[in-house]
Amino acid sequence: MRLFRQGVLSACALLLLAASGPALALQNFTGRVMKVELTYMPGRVQFTLDQGNTACPAGKVLIWQNSNIENNKVVYAALVTALAGGHQINFYIDDDDQACIGRYIYLVPA
Repeated sequence: MRLFRQGVLSACALLLLAASGPALALQNFTGRVMKVELTYMPGRVQFTLDQGNTACPAGKVLIWQNSNIENNKVVYAALVTALAGGHQINFYIDDDDQACIGRYIYLVPA
């Protein structure tokens, strides 16, 4: 009976492990908005920060792109607000994403 129970538990553990999929790791950094590019609006927002990390160093073009156009407009408005007010942005990307495409973005309180 004990051997059967261990077998069932092992099978369940393997099933859950297989169904869980890959783990996503994120990197983030905080900086002040230096510029916001309007060219690709409303499909995409490109901007730069005064800080970065190894994958996306300071001054490299960062991208916010969402299939929801209204989301892109809201992020654009937040970036322009941060630029005008000197506020910081907390920007999240996938681990070692050399394309610097954002997953999450936050306005940092002063």
